[in-house]
Amino acid sequence: MSRLSLLVPIALCLSLLVMAGVYCEEPEHIPEKWRAGELAVYLLSFPYPSYETKVVNETTGETVVVEKPAEVGEIVVTMIVWNASADNPVIVSVDGDETKLTSEGYYRLSFKPEPGLHHISIYSKVKIFEEATVRVRAPPPLPLMITWEEFLRKLREEKEEVIKNLVIASAGGVAIGLWLKRRTRIFTYWAVLLLALPLIPAYYYIMDYYPLFGLSIAGVLAYWLSPVFAQMLAVVILQEGKGGIPRFFGVKRLYLDDEGYAVLGVSPRHWRSGFILKKPVEIKEPNTVTVNLDGEWLEGVAAWGVEEAEDRIIVHGSQALADLVKNAKVYEMVIDELGRKAVELEIWKSASPLVLSRELDKIDEARREADVEEAESFEELAEKVKKVLGSLYGETVLAEEPAVEEEGGKVEEE
Repeated sequence: MSRLSLLVPIALCLSLLVMAGVYCEEPEHIPEKWRAGELAVYLLSFPYPSYETKVVNETTGETVVVEKPAEVGEIVVTMIVWNASADNPVIVSVDGDETKLTSEGYYRLSFKPEPGLHHISIYSKVKIFEEATVRVRAPPPLPLMITWEEFLRKLREEKEEVIKNLVIASAGGVAIGLWLKRRTRIFTYWAVLLLALPLIPAYYYIMDYYPLFGLSIAGVLAYWLSPVFAQMLAVVILQEGKGGIPRFFGVKRLYLDDEGYAVLGVSPRHWRSGFILKKPVEIKEPNTVTVNLDGEWLEGVAAWGVEEAEDRIIVHGSQALADLVKNAKVYEMVIDELGRKAVELEIWKSASPLVLSRELDKIDEARREADVEEAESFEELAEKVKKVLGSLYGETVLAEEPAVEEEGGKVEEE
């Protein structure tokens, strides 16, 4: 009984193994096109082509389906194989180069042929399971490797190239700024805005247009710092005041071009006249005066007013006002000279007691040094006085000694 009880489980296990083997030999859920008798494959990845629909006749709307080969870097096929053997293998062919799979299992095959069109097929001795035309693209180029010294050399060359381009562009900017200042004659912010416009493409496309930075900045600085290329006419606005002294109301500066026209403004509004507004200047009673305005001497025309007409600038000059300005200058010079003399006199009056006291101190000191009181005779006294005067004035004051008669050959002391 014990042996029979052992045989029953063993028989049951053998029957299960036989049934499992039969089940494995006949896989289910595989398309018919991938079966060839007992042999079967299941493709998990394959370079299938794509299809495009193109219109061949626009009138009738006729279309055709065009096959477009898959474009890959390498050909990869992933599949599962059942019941393969040496006598009945699964063959994978790429342009005629065959790879035989002689056992069942999971396979991942990778091929790297030359760039271009290639044909791949999977088949057995009796059936083609799958085939396609594949385009293999060229691999990307490898990054260029250079030495550290070569990198520094190229960096230095690039820096020198950048500096050279900026210097050339800056020189061009200076020339453009000077030309524009000479063209506009006077300073205007419209010209500054025009010179700053190249900064926009230089900012957005800095790798290609970076020299525009130098051109724009150098142009603005040259325009800003260059002098006015026009002759200035200073119109001194005056009126006669009390006592014949002129009353000053201000100075109007008119900038004249080479033809004598006054440049009044630069703006896009004056596009009809070349963006510059000019008018001729008419001076009634021409004269010349010189005035000092904030430390700057200006030579201009004395006038009682300036009128801007539709077609010209009228300066209402006055010779009488110009004469008043000249007389006022003379009067101012006299007042300044009298003031200076008064200051000198006041200084002398304040300093005279001090000077007198100093001179007396010098005389007393010279007298003490000469010991005038110790003289025993008139001749010795005269010598000591000469010595005192010589120390005070640096010269001999008494040229001759006076004749002295001695009584008893001796001078009596008082």
